[in-house]
Amino acid sequence: MTVQPRGSRWALGATFLALLLFVGWIAVNRPPTASMAGGTTFEIAYLEVAPTNIVVRGTFLGRVAERWIPANGWKFGKYEVRRPQRLTFQNHGRSELLVAAIKLRPGSPREKQLLLPSADKPLRFQIVGDDGFGYGEGYAEFRTFPDGVFAHVVTPRFPRDSAMLRFRLEERHSEEPTGWREIATLTAPNPKPTTPQTWSIEPSQRIRLGDDLVVELGELTISTNVPDPKQPRANLALLPVRFSIGGKPAINWRLHSASIHDALGNHLATDFSSYWSNGWVWHPIERPLSPHVPWRFDAHVARFADFPETNLYTFRLNAVKSVLTNFDGVATAISFGGLDVLKVELTNQPPDRRLSLVSAKLLNGTTFDPSVGEFSQHRISKSLMGPGLIIYSKTNPNPPISFSAWPHSVVATIAIHRNYPVQFTIQPTFQAAPPAGPPE
Repeated sequence: MTVQPRGSRWALGATFLALLLFVGWIAVNRPPTASMAGGTTFEIAYLEVAPTNIVVRGTFLGRVAERWIPANGWKFGKYEVRRPQRLTFQNHGRSELLVAAIKLRPGSPREKQLLLPSADKPLRFQIVGDDGFGYGEGYAEFRTFPDGVFAHVVTPRFPRDSAMLRFRLEERHSEEPTGWREIATLTAPNPKPTTPQTWSIEPSQRIRLGDDLVVELGELTISTNVPDPKQPRANLALLPVRFSIGGKPAINWRLHSASIHDALGNHLATDFSSYWSNGWVWHPIERPLSPHVPWRFDAHVARFADFPETNLYTFRLNAVKSVLTNFDGVATAISFGGLDVLKVELTNQPPDRRLSLVSAKLLNGTTFDPSVGEFSQHRISKSLMGPGLIIYSKTNPNPPISFSAWPHSVVATIAIHRNYPVQFTIQPTFQAAPPAGPPE
């Protein structure tokens, strides 16, 4: 009878234990998956919360041999090895970003459809917490990378206090507000759960500013099922605000750009649109933050129409020139970007002044909607491309109107007017239905 040495038995036992631990680790760390009807399967290949996330997309061989792979890759017959791609996602605000890489399993029947442009495949991701409230960012975009087909969900807004995160993929099947249906849900532990901060709410939601201007805040409401079914956002917030000067309604004032945080650390930067009804100016807020904790607004109050004549300045600019001028002591730069975009900037960025576009027209009489464009407190970027007005470019060598025939000058009126920075904290009210809106 042969007796194994004690050392061999220990080695055999240690090997068996290591193998058992490895199998257990594989089972525990198996990525969350979800399948939809027909066999299309998704998995969460990456999930992190950090100020900056660097996601590497590439094959195992491409990552190992990256330093030796040339820029155009290696080719072995029909096989190809390329350098990995590094995707950097960085939040420039105070909130940490959630980044999730959702992988489409190879051989999934709906791969071709999922790779179509978003307009051809109305899909969206919602991140749903333990309370059932969904945070939506936009359409789901799947792309092909060296290591497979992925959609990257990147957001500073998600249920940070939830123990589990549910990535719900939805598909629009009708034009009704509730016309989105769930087709797959992936569930994973929250990699960095947080608890809400304690913020005090002002007892009076009336803010007194200069020039006898009073800002009265109404009830901030958040609702599900956005009335416009074509939008990928699933929720909407409404903030009514009443403005008065000397006790009289001031319906030409509103909130402008704002940075909004909630007590969980979520962040939203928004440029408000607005509409007026029954004495209130209503401000819709898309992609709302948590409905259960206070929101803190760092916003701006200013006019949006009916500016005093002393605030108006009209100029004419040739499309090939740029001008640095001075309007009532405020340094102003005026130029064209790409020949067809009017750009105006208050270069010193005075905190108590705001720049607004009042009107713009070409010498041939073509006028433009001054409310459409890219605007911030100190900048205007306004496209001057209208119907039948196409500039020559490499992608359009035969335009209806030649470059030489394009009217080279624009006449525009701007307003440089008073801007009031304001900060307030308000507790939202959640209602699981479309917002009722202002009273009739």
